[in-house]
Amino acid sequence: MSKVIKEEIMNNLNKSNNKLAIRLKSIGISKLNLICLGNSISSGYSLSSYTKPLILRNENIKQIMKDNSIELNQYTFARTQDNNDEHVFDWIVNDTTLSDLSRYNKFDMVYMNSKGISLENIEEYYQNNNITIKSLLMDSNSNNIVIYNGATGSYLDNITRDGMHFFTYAIKRDCVSIEAILKYIQGINRNNNSNIQVYLCGVPHLLGLSDIFINSRLKKMVLKYANTIYVPNIPKNLIYKKDESGYTLDLHYNENEYLLLNKKIIDEITQNYIQNEIMIELDTILYRVNNDYQKGLINKSVIDLLIDKLFQEVIDKYIDAIKFFRIDLNILLKKIKHYYLSRRPYDFYYIKKDVIDKNQKRLIK
Repeated sequence: MSKVIKEEIMNNLNKSNNKLAIRLKSIGISKLNLICLGNSISSGYSLSSYTKPLILRNENIKQIMKDNSIELNQYTFARTQDNNDEHVFDWIVNDTTLSDLSRYNKFDMVYMNSKGISLENIEEYYQNNNITIKSLLMDSNSNNIVIYNGATGSYLDNITRDGMHFFTYAIKRDCVSIEAILKYIQGINRNNNSNIQVYLCGVPHLLGLSDIFINSRLKKMVLKYANTIYVPNIPKNLIYKKDESGYTLDLHYNENEYLLLNKKIIDEITQNYIQNEIMIELDTILYRVNNDYQKGLINKSVIDLLIDKLFQEVIDKYIDAIKFFRIDLNILLKKIKHYYLSRRPYDFYYIKKDVIDKNQKRLIK
């Protein structure tokens, strides 16, 4: 693509950054962590252009957030290889540091002959310190957004490392670990007064196969969690002009495609952030009231009144933003109801259906 097209993409990305900043500011967000997890897409690996972490390619977002009185911190926990989702889960629960990821990525750079990246770049990108994913997620004083790219590591390990499992086995293997990560994060939200949101990105479009075998699973997966949104993939090429010597096949994005992916992610966050906050808070309310009743901390007679009171607090907190940004309440209410009904036998059994119905109707008034 030409330089003019890249500038147009950047301008559109900056417009999306501004819209997100305005929406976050409207609900009182003053500190935000963007945490990018996962595979080589999160690491920004590219054979056809250069390698730079996905979220750091959005070069102006930090200043735009600052202009709106929001302190933004960006963290990348990703590798270009050895990045199957079981390993990502291990990074979270075993306190893998940014320094560890820096060392891993230096090894990957040499092993994979990564293009357009130096040892100095890696130290800059991965911030050579002892911050861990878990420490960020457990900080309930910050607003955390996790951008996740995965579901390809096991498959690529199998075909490139003389594996014995092919077809959908490797995909299922990765999806099990992705779900473990989503369960872990939702558990933090419920028990730690946190509001971590997860944006699970679709695998790059590869002749339609990735949509059929992988992305269809991811779309269904996100419906199980109050805090998770699916981010559709973007159109991409497979064959790229490398240089004067010819062309290269690349399963990753090129420079402009990574910018377009950033815009897609930012747009999805803007569109869903407030609704996700509501979903997270309602999920936590239902989960805690249900558990407190079983612990004997509250009587059955007060459950209905307590749910009414807590739901009203959530409505009061977000009603102005819902009206100002013209959020479609019918879509939100359908999502709340579907989520509640799907979770009720396991998490919310002692909270009656008619209490949920009554409180949903209050949102429309």
